[in-house]
Amino acid sequence: MSAHNLPVSVIVVTLNRPDCVRQCLLHLQNQTVAPLEVLVVDASKDERTREVVAQFEGVQYIENPLGYGHMTHGRNLGLLAAHGEILAFLDDDAYAHPNWLEQLVKPYNEAKVGAVGGRALRGTPDEATKGADDIGTFKPYGFLGGNFGADATQDLDVFHLPGCNMSFRREVLSELGGLRDDYTGTEVREETDVCFRVGKLGWRVVWTPRAVVDHVAAPQAKGKRLDWRYHYFSRRNHIAFLGRNFGLGSTYMRRYFFRTLRGAFKRFAERPKVAPIYFAIEIAGFFAGLSAALILIKRDDGDLCRRDPMGQKLRAHLSQNLSKEAVNA
Repeated sequence: MSAHNLPVSVIVVTLNRPDCVRQCLLHLQNQTVAPLEVLVVDASKDERTREVVAQFEGVQYIENPLGYGHMTHGRNLGLLAAHGEILAFLDDDAYAHPNWLEQLVKPYNEAKVGAVGGRALRGTPDEATKGADDIGTFKPYGFLGGNFGADATQDLDVFHLPGCNMSFRREVLSELGGLRDDYTGTEVREETDVCFRVGKLGWRVVWTPRAVVDHVAAPQAKGKRLDWRYHYFSRRNHIAFLGRNFGLGSTYMRRYFFRTLRGAFKRFAERPKVAPIYFAIEIAGFFAGLSAALILIKRDDGDLCRRDPMGQKLRAHLSQNLSKEAVNA
């Protein structure tokens, strides 16, 4: 089956953003290639998003009863209901361009491509050119390169993808047992973790500049974007990611620690009034990440795949060839 004909399930996770969900679904209605199905997984405590979804024929509503702080669990709930051979994730504030899905599936014509993501535009100056040679990378000192708004001239093999615009082969997520949902707080690095594991299984992770969404960065459910909470959990979760996947004694971990300290001391010189606060956040996040990594290393025991009850449940569902039944229904 060519990539053009691959059935795609689009999973949209949301929390308290009914207006964003409406815009997201309107954009999905205008795709040049229609998805097999659209599933909205909602962690809201009111009925507004459910009412919005009810206005779109064929869109399935799924409740995430765990609420705030459980976005990745919501992604997995979507997987448990999905029938497609390709499983695509959109944030509720990521509005797909008309040919988004058509372009997203094209790289899957290559048999060893296990994950595909695309551009995420934020409307910032020079985003089309800034970092175009540093998209989705992993640095020798443990940092990540993003720059997913850049307009590269070709598809790229990358280390990670933007969580607001990413997709996976069903069989790959089946083998992995879904996404790991133990990156806490803002849940940053959950998307990096799954992409890393896809690559470790021997699959290619591809970013294509032609599958484009406008990521409008709607207000956060709690706090503000890039506030101290985001800063803390970015540090905490990144340390947890490095530790569990590369080891606490890895060169990545050591280099990351010293680079972080160097950046903190530089901030003291440039912004002395706020530097002590950020330094405290850096240290707190670092040690919280180390503690989390110790627990995760012991629990994972080097296994890339989830073996817990949720992982087994996801594996059992995703291993079924459901798409043919859904297409023929």
